Amino acid sequence: MQSVDSSLLRYSDDFAEDPATLVASACKMQLEGIIGKRADAPYRSGRSNDWIKLKCNLRQEFVVGGFSRVKGAKSGVRALLLGVYEQDGTLRYAGHVAPHLTPARSAAFSKRVQGLQQAQPAFYNAPEPERDREFYWLKPDIVAEVAFLEWTPNGEVRHPVFHALREDEPARAVTEEKIMANPWVGGPEQIGSTRERPGPRGTVIVGDIKISNPQRVMDQASGRTKLDIVRYYDAIAEWALPYLHARPLALVRAPDGIAGELFFQKHSERARIPGVEELPASVYPGHKPLLVANTADALVGLARMSVVEIHSWNGAAPDLEHPDRVIFDLDPDPALPWSAIWTPQRSSRWCWMNWDSARSREPAAARAFTSLCRSTADRGGMSSSCSPGRSPNT
Repeated sequence: MQSVDSSLLRYSDDFAEDPATLVASACKMQLEGIIGKRADAPYRSGRSNDWIKLKCNLRQEFVVGGFSRVKGAKSGVRALLLGVYEQDGTLRYAGHVAPHLTPARSAAFSKRVQGLQQAQPAFYNAPEPERDREFYWLKPDIVAEVAFLEWTPNGEVRHPVFHALREDEPARAVTEEKIMANPWVGGPEQIGSTRERPGPRGTVIVGDIKISNPQRVMDQASGRTKLDIVRYYDAIAEWALPYLHARPLALVRAPDGIAGELFFQKHSERARIPGVEELPASVYPGHKPLLVANTADALVGLARMSVVEIHSWNGAAPDLEHPDRVIFDLDPDPALPWSAIWTPQRSSRWCWMNWDSARSREPAAARAFTSLCRSTADRGGMSSSCSPGRSPNT
């Protein structure tokens, strides 16, 4: 085929590299994925297991069976109501997505749906009416391309993101795409926490904490969302909580993302942070109650309130006057290798051992201190902290 010289037929290069490498490269380039074909299979039209999709994210076309508006509104679109065809030809409701159309495309969409409106839904399992919005049913003719995290057990998309309206895809051909596991890398990666479940109106519930606006982008450079921070805090709880337990917190919040206004918080102020407890006022007399995070739900609650930095006191309640930890904050040159970071950490441990031994005149006391080297992941700094009676595994 490479020798064919025709404007009607173009040869698309194939790649002999291993599929795992190709998929990794496609994901790094932020592509949808790759198409794989069984090498010895003939080219035939239609769907078959000879062709597979290896995707970086779940993404496919959906039939638009309707849209919603805020109740009482005369124009605008709050969400598109999505569907896929079942094998028996019925249209299944598969969730909704906010379209984010430009003014020109929004006007074109409004004009197009005028001739498609109908009294009854095309879905056999149409969503229940909601108090604050109205549904407008359409003939299943429009197709939208949507990315999403996963399919829920009841057949709806979780955390959908609208990409485009498709003019090149017939609505009748849209079904739930069965994405095959990548046979070379052991299947698709599972994303999210087992404590996570969908909540009402686009929210997500992690543990007992409801997360609103989970897809709000917190860092424009990386594209990380509030939900990413929630999942991270929840994932590290096992290791973080021993170092946070009963220690008052000083928090940095970024309600509009890290590029927006940041502010400091040490008390509950007006809004209580879910899961976070207040210490009794008697622990720190003359001040407002201090905050502590002693549970995984408390960490999730901090992420829910867009907390991007968590600073803890070196003393733990109830004895805040006698800290059991000291931190040396280091700011190494970016050119320094990781091994060089350990030198001041070892030196600080040696200083503490000698100081404690000299003070107590008991060599065993030196062994009570454990020095840990930690990356703050904030501005490239490192923290070397010493704690009596602590070990890296506590």
